[in-house]
Amino acid sequence: GRPPNIAGVKFTSTPGDEIVLDVNLRWNSETMVKLAIVAMSGLSVSAGVANIQMSGHLRIVFKPLLPVIPGFAAVTMSFLGDPHIEVKVAGAVKVLALVPGLERFLLGMVSSALSKFMVAPHQLTLPVLPGDFQELLPQPRGILQVKVVRAAGLPQVNMMNSRMLSFVPGFSTDPYCKLTVSGQTKDQIEVTEESPATLSPEWATKMTFVIEDLATQSIKVEVFDSDELTQGMTDSLMGVGVCQLGTASITWMPSGADKDMPLGANNPGGQVKQVEVALTKTLLTTGRANKTHYAGTVFLELKYSPLHKSMKEFNNSSIQADGGSKLWAKLKKGARDAGAFERSQALTLEKTQLAQVFLFVKVERAQDLSMVSSFDGQVDPLVSIKIVEPSKVDTVWASSTSTKPDTQNPVWNEEFYVLRSDLSTLSTFSIVFEVFDGDNLMESMLGNAKNEFLGRCTIRMDDVFANQRIRQSYDLTDIHCGRLYLEISVQYY
Repeated sequence: GRPPNIAGVKFTSTPGDEIVLDVNLRWNSETMVKLAIVAMSGLSVSAGVANIQMSGHLRIVFKPLLPVIPGFAAVTMSFLGDPHIEVKVAGAVKVLALVPGLERFLLGMVSSALSKFMVAPHQLTLPVLPGDFQELLPQPRGILQVKVVRAAGLPQVNMMNSRMLSFVPGFSTDPYCKLTVSGQTKDQIEVTEESPATLSPEWATKMTFVIEDLATQSIKVEVFDSDELTQGMTDSLMGVGVCQLGTASITWMPSGADKDMPLGANNPGGQVKQVEVALTKTLLTTGRANKTHYAGTVFLELKYSPLHKSMKEFNNSSIQADGGSKLWAKLKKGARDAGAFERSQALTLEKTQLAQVFLFVKVERAQDLSMVSSFDGQVDPLVSIKIVEPSKVDTVWASSTSTKPDTQNPVWNEEFYVLRSDLSTLSTFSIVFEVFDGDNLMESMLGNAKNEFLGRCTIRMDDVFANQRIRQSYDLTDIHCGRLYLEISVQYY
């Protein structure tokens, strides 16, 4: 294919140990991708993508900087926003007649693959020197609290709907809203309850997302019509839209617009952003005129709170900026009559009590796991994660990794987020990691797990608070071999 055309380069200054270049890129690829389409009758036709044209803003980052040649250890690349893509289809005259929408399908396939590959916050990392480059991946930077308030102007998608049948299950329009925030390693998805028999639903549903880059990330907003007769298997898309978190068009609401949402540290005045997300039938375009149609509006309220790596950093944050918190004002007023030392202690204590905890857990990999006796002679490991109280009886949070087939050295690199408000008691808890042979997980759940258990390790939360971040390997206990590689950190907001 042809080399990319660079229309402009901008150097971006950053305080970190890196060099950032923003490039206006245009690329005309002559890549040929062939597809074979087989009809129900057995008729087979071939089609393909003969040309992909792409243009967008590419960010290239050289980091970390080193005092030796070549001056940096790795290069990361990501598009700042979805690039414009055009797809030309080979054999289109015959194939498009047989398969309507093929060109749009191919465009969606290319766009989806690229978005999950290197559209920010996703990035492509190219090592230049040997080393562990996990630190270069986007890290959690803040907490976004979202309230899905309501929707208006939704279209009628149930063709069988009428006034006579609108309250009959299966014939009414029962919209629900799905929000997706994509990240480097995982997509965070939250869904509201369905609102029965209405085109103007009111949800008032609260959700929480972990943000890696507020300037480039977005919320994908989708509204579906719930189909009760098929139990969600054929829910119809009513509309889809995107809320760009870094856009300048988002305005601030007055402080206290949502009193139910807790105040965020270093969030100007504890304010809430009110956003209207316009929906269309589809987000895809094909280079021709965009014929998307208005499909309603979803009303959101957003509050962003940056994460702080230590309680000292949290206490020094501008939580009281703009007089935003009535609670904080009362705390200050109540401490004015005390002495300087007592006042400082009172403010710090009360401010600490306002903090909420973000716990980051990453299961990286395991090594030399035990070979258990199973009917297929294989080990398909997964890791169960639990936060337990000191009694080790009550579990306050639990999750698990995916299952890796047929390996004693699995690699997961899976991340888990835990948000807690009980800071005073959380330090007494423990995190328990247990490795199982996932091939017979059902037998394990039924209590017949003597051969499926592969070991455990336990980490005290007070150790995590003391170190703020732990990244190391642990021997698996209650078994004779195996190590588990973990990363755990705690931040405040």
